[in-house]
Amino acid sequence: MKQFKQILISMLLVLMVSALALSSALAVEIIDLERTGELSVTIKSSKTGETVSGGTLELFKVADIKIDNGYAFDNGTTDFAGFDLAIEEDADLTADLAEALAQYAEKRGLTGTELTVGDDGLAVAPDLSLGLYLVVQREAADGYSVINPFLVSIPQRGEDGSYVYTIDATPKPGTTVDQIPSETPDQPQPEKPAKPGLPQQGKPSEPKLPQTGQLWWPAVVLSGFGTVCVFIGLTLRKQSERAYRS
Repeated sequence: MKQFKQILISMLLVLMVSALALSSALAVEIIDLERTGELSVTIKSSKTGETVSGGTLELFKVADIKIDNGYAFDNGTTDFAGFDLAIEEDADLTADLAEALAQYAEKRGLTGTELTVGDDGLAVAPDLSLGLYLVVQREAADGYSVINPFLVSIPQRGEDGSYVYTIDATPKPGTTVDQIPSETPDQPQPEKPAKPGLPQQGKPSEPKLPQTGQLWWPAVVLSGFGTVCVFIGLTLRKQSERAYRS
């Protein structure tokens, strides 16, 4: 009988420990809807990794949080009520969705909360009600292009599974600003080649004899002397023919 009681007590202890372990495993943290969150956005150059100061951001609340086996987003009471939004907890907040929401806001002239980027490249939005937020940069720092729109959920689950209400956001690689020279340095202009001379209209010029340094006047004298000799010879021949006939 005593042995039976010991076995029964051991079995009860095992059941109690198993129940406690199971309840711990099934315990799910509930979002505290009474809390507020905070968003910090740091702007960095994608080329140098250095912070970029100046410019402004615009923050839009896209949806509220709805508790439903964790949570989901409900945009029915926000300015984005006309946007077909169906996002649940841990859903992928894609760049395409952020761009579509940014275009929706621009077409309808929606106005968000303006955030100024400080000298440390940081813009902070405190005391935010829980929900889904869209970050758009309307004005970039001098010499930089604007970042791409992106979405942030407040709160988010941390690595240990608990909810985090203070979010530090940095735009994803490829969406950060890149420095652009404010002035393009003057580039040396290549010299234009001289236009080839156009041929003169009319008769082509007569080719000139090449100058070789040879004197031509002796040939003229000899030619004239030969002509005189021929004339004298013909005259003497006629006179001899006349004398022969007479």
